[in-house]
Amino acid sequence: MNYIRELFDLISIKNPMHAKYLNKITFSKEDEIEFNNLITYYLKNNISLKEQCECYLTILNDTLEETKYFIEHGKYRYESFEQIKDKVYFNKAYMKKYMIGLALSSYIWIAHIKVRKYFEDYIKSINKKELYFEIGPGHGEFFTKAVKSLKFENYIGLDLSPTSCELTKNMVEYQVKTLINKCKFLCEDFFNFNFDKKANLIVMGEILEHVEKPLEFLKRAKDLLSD
Repeated sequence: MNYIRELFDLISIKNPMHAKYLNKITFSKEDEIEFNNLITYYLKNNISLKEQCECYLTILNDTLEETKYFIEHGKYRYESFEQIKDKVYFNKAYMKKYMIGLALSSYIWIAHIKVRKYFEDYIKSINKKELYFEIGPGHGEFFTKAVKSLKFENYIGLDLSPTSCELTKNMVEYQVKTLINKCKFLCEDFFNFNFDKKANLIVMGEILEHVEKPLEFLKRAKDLLSD
C-alpha cells in the first residue's frame, strides 16, 4: 500500500501553507518506492502516520524557527554543547521525533533530496574498499544505503546520542539482515573515542552546524582518513 498521500494529507491538515509545496512534489518511481518503504518501516515499528506527521512537522517548524533566528541575529541561538545536550541530544523523545522527521525530509525537501541523490551516486561510483565510517548516522538511512551497496568490507557508525545510535542500528538491522555482522555502532563523543583504524571514506551529514569547533572536527576526521 502507498502511504505517501496519506502522510501528505495529514501534514496538509496541520500546516495548510506547506500543503502548497507538498502538492508540487513529483517522485521518480524509485524514490516513490523507497519513500513508501521508509514510511512502512516506521509503521511496522509502531510509529503511526499521525506520529510520523508530528515528527516531520517538528523538524519543519524547528528548522524554520532557527533559520529565522539566524537571519535576525547573524548567529545560532545556542553556542555550546552544554546549553543544548539535555534538551536535544540526550532527550530521547525529542531526538526520536527529530531523526524520524529528518529521514522523511530526505524525500521531501529539495536540498535534502539533492544530498541523498549525491550520496547514492557517489557510493555507486567508487571501487570496493575496506572501511566506511559515518559520523552522526542519525536515522540510519544513509548508513543503510552504504551497507546495501556492498562497496565496503566493514562499516562503523558513531553518534553522540543514544537515541540516534538505537534508531540507526534498528533500521540497518531491519533492512540489511545478516549484513549487520559487517557493522559496528559506537555511542561516543567523536573527540574522545579511541579509533585505531584508518577509514577509506568518512561521511557526515547535518553535523558541522551542530559542532562548537568545526575546524578541529574536520582536522580530526582527516587524521582518521586513509591516504
